[in-house]
Amino acid sequence: MRRREVLILVAGAAGAAAISPVRAAADSISAALDAISPEVALATAQVRELQFRQVISVEAQGQTRRLSSDREISGDAFKLILTFEVSSQAYYKKALTRPIWPKGNSGVTFGIGYDIGYMSAKTFRSDWDAILDEATMAVLETAAGKKGADAKAIVKNYQNISIDWTEAEKQFRRYVPYVVGEMEAAFPNTENLNGDCRGALVSLVYNRGSKIDGTKRRREMLNIRTHLKKGDLDLIPQEFIAMTRLWDIDELPGLHTRRNLEAALFQRGLNDARG
Repeated sequence: MRRREVLILVAGAAGAAAISPVRAAADSISAALDAISPEVALATAQVRELQFRQVISVEAQGQTRRLSSDREISGDAFKLILTFEVSSQAYYKKALTRPIWPKGNSGVTFGIGYDIGYMSAKTFRSDWDAILDEATMAVLETAAGKKGADAKAIVKNYQNISIDWTEAEKQFRRYVPYVVGEMEAAFPNTENLNGDCRGALVSLVYNRGSKIDGTKRRREMLNIRTHLKKGDLDLIPQEFIAMTRLWDIDELPGLHTRRNLEAALFQRGLNDARG
């Protein structure tokens, strides 16, 4: 892979199904994200690997708390995650203010990709405290832990709830540090990475979880951990791209796009770190 370029896939201007491979400079990540249609981006939500997300707990001041990290990710990393969760602020306001069921094994989902099916009621309340009012939380918490067909059956119960963009973004920014903490617990030697490199890994964990179990499906995740341990950072972008073997490009072009953009973001971070 050339230092300033990676192969990415972006949605064709015509919309949902049309995609075309293009060679894009790493600095055009934001523009590539803007070119992705909502249909292509949001189709990836139904195959998020939330079963591999891990709630990492730590003891702090005598209490057990979720591991959080104050290390930041870059603006483009934030935008990458946002794009594949809700497409854009404009699209969110148009179509996503009310809870949805993204299909597959998802739970009821609202805000910026917040899937309550994989949360306990206690965690949900902690995540949304002082953002949503008590009446709204009391209704939504009944969806906690319900996934797949169970979530599909109950999503209709929440259509009188609307979460505006300000509330959704506030919760997202509160939630990301937990994902950063999860990423850092899973992958060694990331504390000195810059916001682009760290953000690419956070985007990956947000989408695929951090559990590494030795199976063929998680092979590239293990490879990334090994490269980080050894300091072989130049080998990491190709692992993002190699993961695309897992998804049919005709069915899920958005996941091919996302992995390639994560590779581009990590590569740009390496380039910038080296001047």
